[in-house]
Parts: sequence; structure tokens; C-alpha cells
Amino acid sequence: MSEKVAHAEAQLMLVVAAMREAAQAAVEDALPCSMLDADPSRDAPAMDMPDTLRQRLEWETAVERPRVAQHGAVVQQRLQALRQAIDVLGGGVLADGTVVDLPVADLDREIEMLSGESARLGTVMVQRYEAVETLMATLEAEVRAAQMPSL
Repeated sequence: MSEKVAHAEAQLMLVVAAMREAAQAAVEDALPCSMLDADPSRDAPAMDMPDTLRQRLEWETAVERPRVAQHGAVVQQRLQALRQAIDVLGGGVLADGTVVDLPVADLDREIEMLSGESARLGTVMVQRYEAVETLMATLEAEVRAAQMPSL
């Protein structure tokens, strides 16, 4: 279960990163360069713009829309992967917004199984420590009993 949770968390991190990148790109692309270069002291409507500036603005907007759409598509892909990871965990959201979760009995059974495995592994760990302690005592006794030649 923990591997599935870790996978879902990783997917959530990817979604957040993709959303941050998409928001960053959208903010950077919100105004075309020609608008940023325009004189801010002048509040002229778009109709007063020279044709070349208007054409440049239209061209830049046409270039930037696909970039923002591409970032939005990445966010949607990441969200879909997150939904799949949540479904693997046994949960999810129905079309009407209802959250589907694992039944309590399944969770209790899994918790009981993991608790039993944890207790078994704890016992094995204590046995291993005792074996290491015995081995260490044996080695220490052999080292103390060994005659060292004098120099």
C-alpha cells in the first residue's frame, strides 16, 4: 500500500509542478512583447495603433496561444495520471463529485495484515541483534585469548 501512496504523491507533485509551469508560461505570455515595449504613458485604444504594430500583436498572440494550450494539455495529462493513481489506491471521484473510498473492512483487514507483518519483522530483527551480540562476544573472547607475539 505504501508504494501506491508514494506513487500517488509523486503524481500529485507532478501535477503541482505542471500547474506552476503552466501558470508561469501564461503570465509570461499574457502580454506580447510589442505591448510590453509600448509607451505606458500613452493610453491609446487599439484602433489608434499603426497597422504594423497591430499585425505584430496579432502574430505574437497567435504564437503564444498554442504555447499556453500546450502547457494546459500537460496539466491535463498530469491530472489524468493523478486520477489513475488515486483509482489504484481504491479511491476516486465519480462524475457527480462523490468521493469513492475503500470500504472500512478492507482497510481494517489491510491494517491488521501490516500490523502482523510488522510484529513478525520486529521479532526477526530482535533475533538478528541477539545473534550479532553472541557473535561479537565470541569474537571478542577469541581476540582476548589470542597470544600476541612481542615485538
